[in-house]
Amino acid sequence: MTNNITVDNKSLFKQSLEVANKGGKPPKYKTSEELIDRIDKYFDYCKENERKITISGLAMFLGFATRQSVYDYADVNNGRHKTNQFAYIIKRVLLFMEQDYETDLRTTGNTANIFALKNFGWKDETSTTIKGDINNPIGLIAMPAKKEAIEWQEDRNKK
Repeated sequence: MTNNITVDNKSLFKQSLEVANKGGKPPKYKTSEELIDRIDKYFDYCKENERKITISGLAMFLGFATRQSVYDYADVNNGRHKTNQFAYIIKRVLLFMEQDYETDLRTTGNTANIFALKNFGWKDETSTTIKGDINNPIGLIAMPAKKEAIEWQEDRNKK
């Protein structure tokens, strides 16, 4: 079995393990500035290595075990965190990522961006509106009995 981890992935993985090995829990950022500094370093890393900014990449770089931790930090009602000072920061980062996928979709039409945007809550759906009379909502025509049907058809043909 070959190792599919590239040199760039190895360095990112190594950095994430250095943070995660401090007890295996998400890092405890004490200040907003500390979190912003780490996010800036992730953005710089992606730019220098020509990598796309992703939620899972951010989660790894912040030392989280899952993407869900990023969403947890964005949730101001999450009871696991004593403070919600990071919610606005993470929400802005997620919005920046969403905007990046949206812009890329408009320029490339790549279906991978559609999938990513669906993970941001976008929907790909079609709606149908049926209009009609409230007493006959789908436009049914009442057909008369057999004898009356012939007369009805003759009257209709005269019009």
